[in-house]
Amino acid sequence: MDVNMISSLSQQTATVKASMTKTTTTNEATNETTTTEAFSLDISTEVKKASTALGKLTPEQVDALQEGIDRSYMLMIKTLTEQNATLQGYLDQGLFKFDFDGVEIGLDKFVLPEVATTPEEAAKAVGEGGEYSVDAVATRIMDMATSIAGNDPEKLKMMQEAVEEGFRQAGITWKEAIGQDEMPQITHDTHDEITKRFNELFEKLGINVQQPADTEE
Repeated sequence: MDVNMISSLSQQTATVKASMTKTTTTNEATNETTTTEAFSLDISTEVKKASTALGKLTPEQVDALQEGIDRSYMLMIKTLTEQNATLQGYLDQGLFKFDFDGVEIGLDKFVLPEVATTPEEAAKAVGEGGEYSVDAVATRIMDMATSIAGNDPEKLKMMQEAVEEGFRQAGITWKEAIGQDEMPQITHDTHDEITKRFNELFEKLGINVQQPADTEE
């Protein structure tokens, strides 16, 4: 699916609803009743009609997009929860600082905000001013990078390379879990913002930054 189509749909339509659904099933043989809960994002009929009229996505493609949103949200919850659990484990063991080449950094700089547990909270978290917005994530990463590297150009470059590797690994994880080459647009926007801030920092230090050549999507 063309990522530009998804981006266009997101920009032109905003009728996406989040809900908690409960499904109750009864096994006639055992007479046991099981209730399961699941989060879902509902892309309205109006959105599907609008996307078809615009020649962007068919209703079937929108359904596929909705499924991808559900799966990516649950992957985000799983990944961030595991990261927080690991960090909390370090704290429980009495480890409060990491040593980076002689520079001690408080573990609190790595601890992520509480992970959203509903689609509504997730939407708020990644929106403007949210704990996982582009600005918030970029600020946390840059604060960590400058805490470790200070104004040392070589260490800053190493930190930037580490961030790049992190995004690369995230892309691999995303593809394996979701089956899509392209990560969500917010991931690209966050990467661009972090790169921009690194470049601005290098320029302040008088270091020439070579801009990468444009590549086709």
